[in-house]
Amino acid sequence: MPRKSDEEFIINLKPGQEIESHFAISGIEVRTGRAGKFLHFDLSDKTQGITVTYWSGAETDEKEVELRGTQTVKIRGLVQEFEGKLNILINPSSGHYVKAYQITEDELPDLTRVSPKDRKALLTRILDTISNLKNPHLKKILISLFRDSSFKDKFYDCPGAKARGHHGYIGGLLEHTECVLTLCESAWNVYPELDRDLLLASAILHDIGKLRCYDYDPLTIEYSKEGILLGSVMLTENMISEKIKELGDIPEDLRIKLLHVVLSHHGETEKGWGSPVSPQIPEAVILHHADNLDAKVKKSVEEASLTQKRSIA
Repeated sequence: MPRKSDEEFIINLKPGQEIESHFAISGIEVRTGRAGKFLHFDLSDKTQGITVTYWSGAETDEKEVELRGTQTVKIRGLVQEFEGKLNILINPSSGHYVKAYQITEDELPDLTRVSPKDRKALLTRILDTISNLKNPHLKKILISLFRDSSFKDKFYDCPGAKARGHHGYIGGLLEHTECVLTLCESAWNVYPELDRDLLLASAILHDIGKLRCYDYDPLTIEYSKEGILLGSVMLTENMISEKIKELGDIPEDLRIKLLHVVLSHHGETEKGWGSPVSPQIPEAVILHHADNLDAKVKKSVEEASLTQKRSIA
């Protein structure tokens, strides 16, 4: 199959468009609605991700088995809009289909989502921040982590989420972390009485558990077994605690504060966003809101881009 044309990329899709093209596939699930069983899954290319519904009725389980383990598919379906968001409907009775498709090496770049930002510059910004920390203990923790070439390489490539989440692409974690770091530093400029090093170190460390949370390659992002059973917040705490134990000379009060800020960054426990404790010190409040702001704005920008393209067309 030739390379995808511009109108076949997800970011350029329009409601009512019949789309026939190849995509990366992930998150295949069998669901049941009022009309019976159907398949629900995500497609993605280098520009965006999109949700798909495949109405296959009695053949749903068979189709799920057929697609299980598949990374790329070719589909024909109808682009629809629901509550301001696009999705694709695949209805075999209308001549639509989804089937496994083996892409060529030439086609791989069309399906590989990578951070659009200069990742080397993002990493340099984070490393420069570490080198300028004044607290020797926080600096020691971070230097020890980033001196590990395996950790640094994973941090450079790791996605920030699965394909439909914020920063759900290669390099997404690095991009998100640098943005949260920038937001936290800006907040400290407004509240300079706070502990700058604790805030910035926590911003850099707050999502490192995602290095163990996902299994990914250029085409797909899935949760690892640890990611499913423990979650990124717990994995982050584990990684920081392991490093503190290895170093052995981190003051107890600093250890508790650092872990609190990181563990509470998903916000109040009653909201059910994954934090085991609510933010209770100012640095934790700032990190929570910086993390939430970047995640929400990133998704909003992507959705606004799609809306703008549809309104212009």
